[in-house]
Amino acid sequence: MKKTLIALAVLAVSGAAVAQSTVTIGGIVEIAPYQTGTATTTVQGAGALEQQLKSTRTAGPNTWATSVLNISGTEDLGGGLSASFFTMTGLGTLPNGNANATDGGIGNRERSLSLTSKDLGTLRYGRFVSAPGTGFHAFSGAGSATLPGSSYGFSQANANGAAGLFGENNFHVSTRNYERQNNLLQFTSNAMNGFTVTVVHGRDALDNTAAANPGETKNEYTGAQLGYVAGPLSLAVGLNERKGETESVAANVRSTSNKGNLNWIGASYNFGPFALFGHHATREEKDTNAAGVTSTTNDMKITGFGISAPIGAWTLRASTYSGKDARQDTTNGGLGNADNMKLAGQQVSAVYALSKRTSLIAAAGKNEYKRDGAESTAATRKYEAKTLTVLHTF
Repeated sequence: MKKTLIALAVLAVSGAAVAQSTVTIGGIVEIAPYQTGTATTTVQGAGALEQQLKSTRTAGPNTWATSVLNISGTEDLGGGLSASFFTMTGLGTLPNGNANATDGGIGNRERSLSLTSKDLGTLRYGRFVSAPGTGFHAFSGAGSATLPGSSYGFSQANANGAAGLFGENNFHVSTRNYERQNNLLQFTSNAMNGFTVTVVHGRDALDNTAAANPGETKNEYTGAQLGYVAGPLSLAVGLNERKGETESVAANVRSTSNKGNLNWIGASYNFGPFALFGHHATREEKDTNAAGVTSTTNDMKITGFGISAPIGAWTLRASTYSGKDARQDTTNGGLGNADNMKLAGQQVSAVYALSKRTSLIAAAGKNEYKRDGAESTAATRKYEAKTLTVLHTF
């Protein structure tokens, strides 16, 4: 009898521990039986040169969404507090995959710890996508942030080239990133009368003594977002600022630095049979070189709209954006005020739910960066892609 009571007591304690602590494994697996894309570059000048890259691939990853493995856990600390962790790993960076990140391995995309109060909100620390940095995508109406035609690329640090041809979503931008940031501390409040507030700050520095990359590089990021939800109506405003500096190791030579901001406003309304989306975003960046000369390397404005309609097992989406990059780039080969580009993109998609977790997706998208008359020294670029994708979440 005594052994039975002891066994029951141990079982009760272990049961309580299980109830207070949970670990979850999930993620996304995407396979594209068909995808095709075209990148067209037209260089300015007499007898403009047009180059095209075309390819059709089967079973290609990351055409509609990124295949990832997520591991998360939550522990109840009592008193209305809970602690949690989250890691996200790109499946393309696992062994025998395509290494698409400099920080490979488990948790290469995101890794963070959080403390949540049921009365106040959530404090999160680590590497992740900040809410203010990319929140405008929720008001774009686009189904995919990876396929061309999405304004999500507005927040990224992609180069102007044709790398990642079939997931090309970057704008005519330089290499500053508002997407994933390191060393972030973010607080998101609980909803109060429909309002939520998010503030985030991050700072990281690397003092590199290697011959290839001498000197110290440091970055600082600050963001804030105010959101409001009332029934079918959603509104949000985001403000972001990013600063960077690279120290010169040469005597009497200035450090190079950059400063930028990304600000946006978005709204959506769900009418039931369909939902409408709209957003406006601006992004500006200035670079100061070692000679102390400051140039505007980004001065972009975009406005976008979208519509989403669920019809039985189908979800149909269409979105568009347009804008302008009025940079005055002299650091990257531009000629002062003569480097303007018109920005435009469209995306359409049809998603059919085969089951609760598996979908069949057909989609097409296009991004275009076009010279503004004879003003731009940069090339006109157009990225187009089509995909037929099977997506499974687990």
